This record gives sequence, C-alpha cells and structure tokens, in this order.
Amino acid sequence: MRPCTRPAPRKPSTASSTPSLRTNRPKSAHITFAETGHLCLGTLHSNNANQSIERIMNFFPVERHAQIYLQLSLNLRAIISQRLIPSLDGRRVPALEIMLDTPRIKDLIKRSEIDTLKEAMEQGIDEGCQTFDHVLLQLYKAGKISIEQALINADSANNLRLKIKLAGLKGDDAVAALLDKNDRDEKGFQIQGQLGQGGSKKR
Repeated sequence: MRPCTRPAPRKPSTASSTPSLRTNRPKSAHITFAETGHLCLGTLHSNNANQSIERIMNFFPVERHAQIYLQLSLNLRAIISQRLIPSLDGRRVPALEIMLDTPRIKDLIKRSEIDTLKEAMEQGIDEGCQTFDHVLLQLYKAGKISIEQALINADSANNLRLKIKLAGLKGDDAVAALLDKNDRDEKGFQIQGQLGQGGSKKR
C-alpha cells in the first residue's frame, strides 16, 4: 500500500482508493492526501459510523488522537455503512447508514464526542444523514422487510420499537403480539427522556 499512497499527492490524479484500511500507514497517507484537496475512498470492517471512527483512532497512539480528531473533523466528508437485510421476497435489501459532515457532526468529531454522533445524525436527516434505525423503519413501512428483521438489525431495538408504535405500524395481530412480547421481555426502556414500562409511556 505504501508505494501507491505516498507518491499520490505528487500525481495529477484527483482521487485515491484503498480496498481496506487495516493499518495506520494507509490511514495516515489518506488523511494527508485529503488535506491536499483530493478525494480519498476506503473501506473498513465496522458496524456503523461510530465504530468506524473508533477503529480509525485505535490505529494511532493516544498522543496523536487530538490531532487525528481535528484532521478528521476538517477532512472527513462521509461514512456510509451497509447491512444486507433479508427481505420478504427471499432476497436481501441494503440498509445504508449515512453520516455526512454537517456542522454539528464536524464539531462533535473535533471534540472527540463520538458517543453523541448517532443523536446528531438523527437530527441531521434533513441534511442527508440517516441512521440504521431510521432506514429500517422506512424499509418496514414500505413492506420490504419483516418486523423481526427490523428489530434484529436495529442499533437500538427499543428505540425502533417505540418509533413503530408511535407511527401506528403494528399491522396485523402477529406483529402486535410480537411487539407486546418484546415489551414484556424488557423491564423498561428510556427514549429521549421518556420512561416506558410494558409499552406505556410516562411523562
């Protein structure tokens, strides 16, 4: 990887692609390459945007983290994560989580507040961001996946289950029974300051 990434800034090419980022060498080269105004593309084995950034940071020593967070906040344009969900027609449908460099997200990365990125993505849907839970809800509403697959693949099954209920999407008796069973199996859940027990909401 070193022979192709290191000379890149001296070449006329406007883009660089790395099949998989598994060491800190291509990551360092890509960050430097991006700072020169080039488009850099790479793949990483991770579950979502939060984990992607955490994995990138783990390749660097702690003393460089502040610098890397700053560089990422200035140069990272998007993280797209994909999960292939079994669909109702027996095939698989892609669910894409998209994190874009909104002002809020850039600020959170700069301050290394990675745990709050998902909330910022939820708030940035109008700007093009989308979380896995949001996409799974849309796929379920469109009749492309089952409620079971939606909950299994959700980052927060409780959060998604509440959204389904609030949207009035119980559907048939089987789905309603499943939601009720999941509620009974949980001791409670807390979503955006609301505490629920057995599917009810308390203010």
